[in-house]
Amino acid sequence: MLLLRGLLRAISHPRSYCSVSLSRTHFGNDGVMRLRLALLLTTPLFLVSAAGVASTAHAGDVTPAMRFSACPPAKYGVNFESPKIPSGAKTVALTFDDGPGYDAEQIMSILKSYGIRGTFLNNANTHFDTLKSMLAQGFLLGSHTASHHNMSGAPWATQESEFTRLIRWQQGQTGTTPCVFRPPYGAYDGNTVQLAYNKNETFYIWNAGTGDWMAEGSGSEYWINYIASSATNLSLRTHNANILLHDQLRHMPATVASLPIIIKRLKAHGYVFIDLLGRTGPPGVCGPPNVATPNATATTLASGATLASGDSLTSPNGQFTLTMQSNGNLVWRITGGRTLWTSRTSGHSGAVAVMEGDGVLRVKDGSDVLWSSSNSGTSGDALSLQSNGQMVVGTTWSSRTLYTSLQPGDVLRSGWYVSSENRRCRATMGATGNIAVTDATGQVLYDNQVALGPNATSTLLFSGEFVTRSAGGSLGFTTWTTGRPHDYVTVTNSGRLAGIGNSTKTWWSTQ
Repeated sequence: MLLLRGLLRAISHPRSYCSVSLSRTHFGNDGVMRLRLALLLTTPLFLVSAAGVASTAHAGDVTPAMRFSACPPAKYGVNFESPKIPSGAKTVALTFDDGPGYDAEQIMSILKSYGIRGTFLNNANTHFDTLKSMLAQGFLLGSHTASHHNMSGAPWATQESEFTRLIRWQQGQTGTTPCVFRPPYGAYDGNTVQLAYNKNETFYIWNAGTGDWMAEGSGSEYWINYIASSATNLSLRTHNANILLHDQLRHMPATVASLPIIIKRLKAHGYVFIDLLGRTGPPGVCGPPNVATPNATATTLASGATLASGDSLTSPNGQFTLTMQSNGNLVWRITGGRTLWTSRTSGHSGAVAVMEGDGVLRVKDGSDVLWSSSNSGTSGDALSLQSNGQMVVGTTWSSRTLYTSLQPGDVLRSGWYVSSENRRCRATMGATGNIAVTDATGQVLYDNQVALGPNATSTLLFSGEFVTRSAGGSLGFTTWTTGRPHDYVTVTNSGRLAGIGNSTKTWWSTQ
C-alpha cells in the first residue's frame, strides 16, 4: 500500500519522482532529547503550551511535553483529505506549494473575489513582503521545508533543520508559526511524520493532483483545460477534496487562469471551500458576510434610576463595572483593573448619576449638571452596560470603549473576552482555562486547548509576556516574550490573537 501511494504521488507531484521509505521513528530517550533541544532553540517569541508547569517557569523549564500553541494542536499522522467541518458538507481545500511565488498576489486576488480561503505551503525564499501579505489578507501559511528538500531517507538532523529554518523564517517575517506541513515531492518517512508532530504542524499530502507544474510556464488553452479538468474530476471522487496547485518562482499563467474554472465547477457541485485548518468564509474576515456581530448583552440603568455615591453596576459577563465614586466621579473600568472611561467630575462629594426620563444620562450635584451624555435624548432610553466594554444610551451616546486590547497588567477571567475592532470576532477565556478565538457565527478559529480547570486567568505581564495560569498558579500557556514592556495583546479583524509592539510590529500571532 505504501509503495502504491508513493507511485501515485510520483505521478501527480512536481519536479521529480516520489520515494517513500518508512524508517524507524525517533522514539525513546534520543528522540525526547532532540525534541527538548528543538523547543529550547525555537521557543522565544513562539506560543507554547505547558499544562502543569510550575508557576516560576523560565525558558530552561521547558519539558518534552510542551509544544507550540500558535496553531491548533496537530494531528499525528499523514492526511490526504481536506478537513471535515461540523455541517458535514463536502469540502475542498485549494493548496499552493513552492511559494511565495510570482503569481501569489494574483492568486490571492482571485480567491478573495470569490470569497474563499486558500492555503500556501511555502519555502524560505526571499519574497518576504508577499508572505506578510498572505497573512494580512487572511490566508493560511504552511511549511514546505526551508529549501524544498527531499525528506525521504534524509538524516533526522537534516530533516529537523528543514523544519526549524522554515519556522524561524516565517516567525521572523510574520510573528506566526506554520500550522500545516507538506513534504516536497510528497516524499517522507517516519522521521518526517514525527518531526511534523513535534513542531505542531498537521501533515497533509493531497488527493487531487493537477499536474500544473508540467505546464512549465505555458498559458495555453490546453494546459488551462488540463489543470481545471484534473482538479475537478479528482475532487468529485471524494467528499473532502485536497487540491494540489503551485505558486512557484516563475509565472504559472495556466494555474492562475484555471482557478476561476475550478472554483465555479466545484461550487456548482455543492462543495464548501476551506483552508487546511477547516476554516470557511471569506479570508481576512471573521465569519461569512451579512452575519450579525456577536450579541452584546447588557445590564441597564433604567429610565428614572439613580446611581448614588458608592453604587455600582456590572456588565453581564462581570468584566466591567460602572461606579459612582464618593468624590463625584462616574467611572467605567475593567473589574478590578484599569479605568476605561470617566465623567471627569471628581471634587463633588455626594454627586449622583441619573438616567433621566428624557433619555439623557447626567451626573448632578444637587441641581447642577456636571456632565451629560448629550443635549437631548429619546424619552424612556436606558443606559446599557455591554459585555464588549461599551456603555450606550439609546442611539444618542456611546462611551466608545470597545474592549479591543489587553494592556500590561490586564487580566482575562473565565467568560471574559477581547473583541476585534470590527466586532466580528473575539478571544474568550474559557471555563477550562483555554483561550478560544471565535467568529461572528461561533466558528472556532483558534483554541489553545489548555486545560487548567476553573478560575484560570490570562494576564499580560508588565514584562510583555502573555501567560495563562491555573487558580493555584501553575503555568499553562506563555508567549515567552519578556523584555517587551509596552506591548499589547489584541484580536485582529481577521481573527488572529496577536502581540503587538508599540511600533505596531507583530511579535507573535496565531494564524
